[in-house]
Amino acid sequence: MLNKRTKMALWLILSATLVLKLAVVLLLIPKLTEYLPYTIGGFVDRYDNIAENLLSGNGYRIYPDTSETLLRSPGYVLLLTGLFYLFGKSLAAAQVINILFGLATAYIIALITRQWVMPRSTSPDGGGNIEWAPLFPAMLFLFYPGIILAETRGGVESFFILLLTSLVFFLYRLICFNRTRDYVVAGVTLGLTMLVKSTPALIPLAFFPYLLLRAKSVGVTRVSVVTNFAAMGLAALIVLTPWGLRNYGLTGDFMLTSTVKGTTAHQGLYVNKHFGSGRDRDPLLIEATDQQSAIADELGIKHLHGFFNVFYSVKDE
Repeated sequence: MLNKRTKMALWLILSATLVLKLAVVLLLIPKLTEYLPYTIGGFVDRYDNIAENLLSGNGYRIYPDTSETLLRSPGYVLLLTGLFYLFGKSLAAAQVINILFGLATAYIIALITRQWVMPRSTSPDGGGNIEWAPLFPAMLFLFYPGIILAETRGGVESFFILLLTSLVFFLYRLICFNRTRDYVVAGVTLGLTMLVKSTPALIPLAFFPYLLLRAKSVGVTRVSVVTNFAAMGLAALIVLTPWGLRNYGLTGDFMLTSTVKGTTAHQGLYVNKHFGSGRDRDPLLIEATDQQSAIADELGIKHLHGFFNVFYSVKDE
């Protein structure tokens, strides 16, 4: 247990960190916006458009006259909808919630570090000294330039990083304790993370063989691993089901992810193919989107051209 002096020191560090982050994100970075080649200081990736249409009663769509969309998963959209409802379309509110997400992520990083490191670094006097080890990776995360820039904009990154770090923490716990409830909590966290971005869907494919291979060495039966892993998958599926059922009603296909993957895959492939052409990434991405729009025109698909094309029929996505 931490003594009173230690707790006071940690609270002072936390308060100073929060004030410094607020000053950097809300005051300093906006002054440097014109010098930074990065999309900061605004809402991005169409999440705000969908949130505004939800609040206006137009449904889950990017523009009032276009179709309902599967372009973006609902996790961050619903968060923005709640913020817009409470504060209006306020970038400052999104930035503050990003900073709070960052602090929560740093805390989870500290917990993970404590699990790995503290048994070796705890002082023999029963905790009389401050346990500094978890603070270093947490502070490194909080003041990493990429994290600070992500916090300046109304984007999905801070929320996704928090959920992904939480998933790592709960996966570590189920490895340590092998309890069914830890698998279920990890499954719920996996489902929530996939509602923000679907990339963690591949984690179980690698994680399950690892659990089977280590089962005998830790005195766990493979039957229990399979049972617990099934509970984890079921928990994730339950979380994702409302989104999947909604998508099934629109398209006739049971889709648990978003439709943006094909667009981004095409753009990435185009950039990689032309990487040695001497042109920067951004002009290549614009060329890729122009090519996607030309393909839609050839197919006779009605759409609005943009970095992500917007369609008038959800099945065209």
